[in-house]
Amino acid sequence: MSICSLTKVPKLCLVYFGVDKSTCIVPTKKLRTKDTGELFTDIMPERRAAVTLRNDGKLLGAMVIALDGKWPISLLNAEFLFLFLLVARV
Repeated sequence: MSICSLTKVPKLCLVYFGVDKSTCIVPTKKLRTKDTGELFTDIMPERRAAVTLRNDGKLLGAMVIALDGKWPISLLNAEFLFLFLLVARV
């Protein structure tokens, strides 16, 4: 395994917005860490990481569900499974 593949930051992330309970695929370069506000340029965000995203001048809080190239299952199944587990908890 090359060093380049170890340090490669995925281009897309599937994130969950708790405000309106929706998911969206966003470019990783638009995400920032919630604590420090750093961009994900050199480090890869982890699953379940709290992140922020600026959209139309608003700062939105989100959670990373999955990363590009690191899908545990297909995208549609991941969204369905997450929403099912979320509803089942309520």
